[in-house]
Order: sequence, then C-alpha cells, then structure tokens
Amino acid sequence: MDRAAGRPASGVRERGAPAQASADPAHRPGPAAKLSPAATTTVIDRLERAGFVTRSRDAANRRRVLVVATEAARTAEHEVYGPLGEAGASALRRYSKEQLAVITDFLETARQLQEAQTTRLKGLPVRE
Repeated sequence: MDRAAGRPASGVRERGAPAQASADPAHRPGPAAKLSPAATTTVIDRLERAGFVTRSRDAANRRRVLVVATEAARTAEHEVYGPLGEAGASALRRYSKEQLAVITDFLETARQLQEAQTTRLKGLPVRE
C-alpha cells in the first residue's frame, strides 16, 4: 500500500511515468511495469475507480482503449513526488557542472554494469 497517496502499491508501480494529459493505449503501461495484460487491466480498473484515470474507446480503432490521467492523478503525483524532486534539485545545486558530469558518468557506468550482470545472471542455469 502506498500510504502517502492512499492507494495500492501496484497503482504506484504501474505509474512508471509521470501522469500525462495525453491518452495512451491501455496496454502500454503493462510491459513497462512488468505486468501481465490481466494485471494491467486490474490496475487500470483500480485507478479508474479511484478517479485517477478515465478510459475511452479510440475513435480510429474500436478495439483500442485509451487511458488518460485525470487532474486528480496529476495533483496526487505532485503531492507525492513534488517534494522529492524539489529536495533532489536543491541537493544537486551544491555541485559544480564538472562534478555533476562525474556523478552522471558514474551512475551511467553503474547502470550499464547492473544491466550487463542482470543479462549474465538470466543466462545461468536454474539450480534446484
């Protein structure tokens, strides 16, 4: 449970990207959040009941459902993540551009290393 926002953690996990005003196909968030199609539908159902998204049929393709974040979603997002962004920006102001370049390079190198090791581990045989 995401207690700060009063909603299930899966609803937060599903929100991998900031709440957008534009419509996205209903299937798009699932793979990004590593959710099955059924789980994606469940999350969208919960978000819709909570008033965070609306669903509508795509006028150009009746089989496609579009999901749009509501103003309530954007407000909740700002309440939860706004202070984090502001605190992060404030903390980073103490570094020079050169120092930030080193930090960025370090983080990018660490990310690449983690991705490479994840790929390596996925290739190992499963031990029973």
